[in-house]
Amino acid sequence: MQAIAGVATFTDLSVDKPGADYALGCVANIGSIAYSERFSVALFGPVAIVRTIAPVVLDGIASRGEWIGASPIALGSVAQDVLPGAWDGPDDYTASVRLKWDVWTLSFFLDVHDDAVSFPATSLSDAYSRDGLEMFLGLDTSASPNRRTYAPGDFQLVITADDTTTGFSGVWYSPQAPDKFNGPSPMLVARRTSTGYALEGDIPWATLTPLFPIALEGRIIGFNLMGKDNDTAQPAEQSAFSLSGLPRSSTGPAYWTTAILNGIPAIYGDVNTDGQLNMRDVMHIIAMGAGLASGTNLHVADVAPSPSGAPRGFGDGRVDLRDALRVLRFLQGFEPGWP
Repeated sequence: MQAIAGVATFTDLSVDKPGADYALGCVANIGSIAYSERFSVALFGPVAIVRTIAPVVLDGIASRGEWIGASPIALGSVAQDVLPGAWDGPDDYTASVRLKWDVWTLSFFLDVHDDAVSFPATSLSDAYSRDGLEMFLGLDTSASPNRRTYAPGDFQLVITADDTTTGFSGVWYSPQAPDKFNGPSPMLVARRTSTGYALEGDIPWATLTPLFPIALEGRIIGFNLMGKDNDTAQPAEQSAFSLSGLPRSSTGPAYWTTAILNGIPAIYGDVNTDGQLNMRDVMHIIAMGAGLASGTNLHVADVAPSPSGAPRGFGDGRVDLRDALRVLRFLQGFEPGWP
């Protein structure tokens, strides 16, 4: 049975013993189990995280070629709102998260559109009451996904920012690893944008747990995201948007979904197969067209013209300067879509 993304809410249900803890569980695809005593059952499959070989440049900018292949995960909807009442709709808050992994790190880019950005001063342990993102990771693949409490290898990572007179900088904190995630880090960058803010970072696998020193392709991990929105000047949890559609992520993985570490995606133009589009690909395609470099992936390099009469809708069966120029146009933002 194929998993269905979204949340199914059962109405007009009654119980014989008010106040008792009744639960509905649902197995969705590869072992993901959702729980809610409010009779809301989330139906979702694992989030696909694509692999990259080229490292992500931490600059707070979602470069097109760098994050290509990583589908954005949207946060900010009625189905995800686990603190209903404060959110006024997409003009109030929406966000997208992109994820990539390599054998050493989990990279993320958070892009937030927020009409009232708020990063009040708090202790790190209370940083969840600022704007930001909470990421939940369960790295012990032998543990039961049903557990409602944290076990070794389970982590809540609060990712937010300090907004002071000296600048705007990223900070993070983990209650399960406070000695390793405890404030600013060179592996986390924050940037103000015209519509809100962006956070970009690398999470080292080995920093989280010795159980997971190096990531492996095909591995399934416990996972959830929680977008946080505070429109006041004071610390507050006004709105929270859970990817799983369920509250209580901070209490245990039973309220999460899962993620699968996929391989490098097939990207047209990525002739060096490092999981990104960049100037190295442009130069390699130029060399291929001039006969100075060989390659068996000619169909990957053949991206121009577009549109064309080819069955794919682009390309002409050969590799030349036009292919390199089209990749370059994409990197510079002149190509609305790809390929």
